[in-house]
Amino acid sequence: MTTKEQLVVQLRQTITACRADEDLPFWGEVFVLLHELKKVPSSQMPLYELEPVGEVTYDRLKRLFIVRIPDMDIQMKDAELADAIVKKGLFHPKALKAVVPEKGFGQPEAGKSPHFNQEGGPS
Repeated sequence: MTTKEQLVVQLRQTITACRADEDLPFWGEVFVLLHELKKVPSSQMPLYELEPVGEVTYDRLKRLFIVRIPDMDIQMKDAELADAIVKKGLFHPKALKAVVPEKGFGQPEAGKSPHFNQEGGPS
């Protein structure tokens, strides 16, 4: 069985391929991935986080995807979300967090200690 994380990775890869060659029909692939994401248990919500902020969940009772962004929830059917992703470039999943922290946010530059200045003394 495919995990939620694997489905999100496949969705990101499909979106990347769609951007690289807009002439190829990727709508169907996105629609199938969304259909598979609907099977994710509600205990594992959200389905994915959005770039730059927000999340996508699925409401089984309403049979709708819910795009949650600050100050707004947007309810969408499968085909509407697939259209938004492929045709309008909206609601793309955020990149999965790397195990290695990115440079910035308190990370020292390569070869530099965060506690010493250029001369080697305390900063």
